[in-house]
Amino acid sequence: MKILWNNDFDFITLHNRLKRLGHDPSEFFSSSDFPYKYSYYRQDKFSKDYSTKNSQYITASHTNWIDQLALYASLNKANGVIESYKLEDIGMKEVGEGKETSEEGVDMFDLYNTNYRLFMIYNIQDTILLAMIEAKVKNIDLLYQLATIANTRISHVLKKTVSLRNLADKFYSSNGYTISNNRSKLYPKAAGKIAGASTL
Repeated sequence: MKILWNNDFDFITLHNRLKRLGHDPSEFFSSSDFPYKYSYYRQDKFSKDYSTKNSQYITASHTNWIDQLALYASLNKANGVIESYKLEDIGMKEVGEGKETSEEGVDMFDLYNTNYRLFMIYNIQDTILLAMIEAKVKNIDLLYQLATIANTRISHVLKKTVSLRNLADKFYSSNGYTISNNRSKLYPKAAGKIAGASTL
């Protein structure tokens, strides 16, 4: 399992940087024991709300890539919208810790060139904050519990209709029933044109 905060920034940055350096991201992110290498990031450009964002990283791998920001926003949606989902702001809210550069006027986009030691310290803080937040809220544990209960893969478990259908299928299967997957066969075909439909 790999955890990032805001995959739409972090992962796309990693993916594109590998390409610019002449590397194939599929070789880096696919498991070595998989005969075929595959790497694809599907960015959700439609949802503006972090709690409904559904960007996914798909790779030939044993690894689940989890966007802790989207997970946090989704599981806390019932408590109301938060003004900022920046990692340092959620860190302050949950564990009373943020991120510091210890220097004023630092250009973070060029920091790896100007002060690599400070760049490394700043990025280590991300990892520590992610661990501290998760230790308190335990969203990853909850995600896996939901996936197990509903028999749903990690990437789809927060889609309520998918999880509920899989949970129903699990329940009926344990009682010797199978849910139909072709509802149209239960109804006769409509004769003539259907109102509102167009002909090709």
